[in-house]
Amino acid sequence: MIRNGGIFFLMLTFLSCKKDRLSDEKAFLIGNWNWIYSDHDYGWCDNQQLEETLTPLSEGKDYSVRFVEKGKIEFFEDGEIIEVCRIVFDFFEVNAQGEAFFIFYLNNDKARGMVGAGNDTLNLKYPYVEEILGCGDYDNYFTKE
Repeated sequence: MIRNGGIFFLMLTFLSCKKDRLSDEKAFLIGNWNWIYSDHDYGWCDNQQLEETLTPLSEGKDYSVRFVEKGKIEFFEDGEIIEVCRIVFDFFEVNAQGEAFFIFYLNNDKARGMVGAGNDTLNLKYPYVEEILGCGDYDNYFTKE
């Protein structure tokens, strides 16, 4: 009985640690990406179309992400690591122009999905995300070091 319980525990541990390695077409993600700006569209719930551009200078904050080959992403704010997550891809495709489009889950949690696109410049849903009630949205852009 203990033997079966031990095997079950090992299987559960193995499955719960699922992550996707960054190899082949995904390898371009490996490395440090620095936030350069965010486009913020808002006012939709008030029948307005307002826009602003947020930058590290305007916000007084620096954000970055580091993709690690073993299938992890590290989030930074002002040079300090704030979170480390495993990456599990739901979708990954590269178009004819070499631009990647992808969806991945942080720690395989479908409620924590991230949508991204890019090649030289990366568009991620970090550090700013869609506003509550869907009254606005952010497009955050990063460049690789």
